[in-house]
Amino acid sequence: HLLKYPGRETENVLLKLLRSDSKEQSVRIAQRKAIEVLAYLGCNQSITLISEYLYNEDHYTVENAAWALNKLGCRDIDIQKKICDLLKNDKYNKRVFIQSLSGMKASCSIPILRRIVLDESSSYIEKGAAIAAIYNLTGEQKFFLKLTDYLLLPNQNDRQCLIQDLIDIGLINFIPLLSQSPVSPSFRLKAIDSIWSKEVVLIGDIDILAVLDSLIDENIYKISLVHNYEDMPSNDFLIEELFGTDF
Repeated sequence: HLLKYPGRETENVLLKLLRSDSKEQSVRIAQRKAIEVLAYLGCNQSITLISEYLYNEDHYTVENAAWALNKLGCRDIDIQKKICDLLKNDKYNKRVFIQSLSGMKASCSIPILRRIVLDESSSYIEKGAAIAAIYNLTGEQKFFLKLTDYLLLPNQNDRQCLIQDLIDIGLINFIPLLSQSPVSPSFRLKAIDSIWSKEVVLIGDIDILAVLDSLIDENIYKISLVHNYEDMPSNDFLIEELFGTDF
C-alpha cells in the first residue's frame, strides 16, 4: 500500500526494511514486495541494495530483484554479470533474467543468450525470450524462423509467452503472423496494439483495419490450428474439449 504514497519517507522505510537481517518468513515476504515497490517508485538509490538480493535463498525474491533492477534502468556491468551467472542455475525462471538483461542493454549476456537458443535442453519459452533479447541487443534476426514454429507449440502457455516475445521484438512484419496465431483474440489484439504505429493505417502491404476485421470475424479457417485428429473423435470427447482452457 505504500506504493500509493510516493516520497522520500516511503523510500527510506522500505530501504530500512531491505537492510533488516530478520529470518522471519513474514519479513522475507515483505522484503520481496518492497523490492517491487521501490522499482515502481523509481528509487535509484535502492539499486545497490536490491542487487544484494540476487544471492537470496528465496528464488522468487531473486527473480523480483532482477526484474526491479531492469525497471530501475540499471546499467552496472558487474550487476548485469551477476544476473548472467544466474542463467546457469535451472531452479530459476530464466525468462525473467533474460528479459531483464535485454531491458538493461546488457551486451555481456549475448554469448550466453546464443547458447540458450542453440541448447536443446533449453525450454521453448527460454529460447523465445533469448531470441527477442538477441535482436534487441544486436539487431540479429537469424533465429526468427524458430519463432514461427514456436507459435504452433502444443502448450498454450508457451504460445502466449511467444506473443510477449514478439511484442518485445516489436517488428511490424510479424503482424500477419500474429493475426493467425492459435491464441485467444485478446492476446493477438494486445500484441498488435503494442506493435502498430498508431498514427497510420497502412504500412507496406499491411492494412491495420483489415487485420482488426479479421480478429472480429475470427474465421477458423484463417487461424493456424494446433490440434488435429487423424481419426474423427467422438462427440463426447469433443464436448469435453469445449471446456478446456486451450483456445
